[in-house]
Amino acid sequence: MKKTILIIVIIGVVIFFVLGLFRGPHEDRGGEQYTSRWGFIDKSGAIIIAPGFSGVGEFSQGLCPVISGGKYGFINKKGETVIQPRFDWASNFQNGLARVKIDGKWGFIDTAGNTAVQQVFDALGDFSQGSAPAEFGGKWGFIDRSGNDVIKPEFDRAYNFSGNLAGVNINGKWGFIDGAGRQVIKPEYDWIKSFSEGLAAVIAGDKTGYIDRSGKMVISPRFDDAGDFKDGLGRVLTGGKWGYIDKSGKYIVEPKFDLTQDFSEGLAPVKEGGKWGYIDKSGKYAVSPGFEEGRAFTGGIAVVKAGGKYGVIDKAGKFIAGPGFDEVRDSSEDLIAVKSGGKWGFIDEAGKAVIEPKFDFAANFSDGLVGIRVNQKGKEQDNPGGQDQDKD
Repeated sequence: MKKTILIIVIIGVVIFFVLGLFRGPHEDRGGEQYTSRWGFIDKSGAIIIAPGFSGVGEFSQGLCPVISGGKYGFINKKGETVIQPRFDWASNFQNGLARVKIDGKWGFIDTAGNTAVQQVFDALGDFSQGSAPAEFGGKWGFIDRSGNDVIKPEFDRAYNFSGNLAGVNINGKWGFIDGAGRQVIKPEYDWIKSFSEGLAAVIAGDKTGYIDRSGKMVISPRFDDAGDFKDGLGRVLTGGKWGYIDKSGKYIVEPKFDLTQDFSEGLAPVKEGGKWGYIDKSGKYAVSPGFEEGRAFTGGIAVVKAGGKYGVIDKAGKFIAGPGFDEVRDSSEDLIAVKSGGKWGFIDEAGKAVIEPKFDFAANFSDGLVGIRVNQKGKEQDNPGGQDQDKD
């Protein structure tokens, strides 16, 4: 159980702090040096912003964080620099603000690049329900969009507000507070997850159960691990096997699977006998187990791996694309990134090729554009387009 908790902690820290900025290192191939550069294409495959950056994020509110000259700045959808690269780290914009880091300290800027919250914090989360978790002097509290304390820093750890409650840690124990900083659920648990469909998984001792928003233990701690409730069902682990329970704690699907994922669109990926398939909410197989990998359904399709290759299936288990790809990313803005022959391109959700595989990497579409990487032969040199280069 301790190992499981450690994994959860690591994942939580990574999700909390790391922006998915794609970076391209130098590459040596058979004695030849290659430098990776990032640019953007549209949904027709046309290059909109020429590759010239060492790393890119995703467009949000018309702006995208990029790495140039070893620093983070922001460009618009024309590729014009809107906020000069001067930060050691920068996030995507959310609700008009982006987290930035300078000399080890964190703050927020607005879309004009002006400082909205001074860079004085040791760590920051994004804003949610009007406040953001912030660490100052070794303790966590919450600030408003001007950087003023909403809840004074007095916690050893704090997470974003969700449904008017935020998880906090005091002296190694976890509980929940409301927007005024009042303890709604006493810190008495070894670990907590966020509320989902009215319930939150909590670890007490070496077992996991569920509490409601008043703090009442509605499903007793008797599981070795547990996930969030999705579509009315929660994943639970007992005796080395996973199953699904309802909100009363009753097993709807008995624990018999080696691995499971959450229900999505009425189906859940499960692994049994070394193969992945998909079950419905009664526990019956809708798609028989026969895949080496299976991802959740989104928009009626799911990415699977069969015979060492990736493809996309519908809810009947029929392939609409592949399997024949080296890698496949989940759909973004109705297009799916696929890797074939060492190069990335895109297909649509019907399986039709839209952009031929010719890029060394492709990210996710956002605001109609997607970051693509090309590996350019040769040593570091200035970009003809005028962008500074970053030595990764």
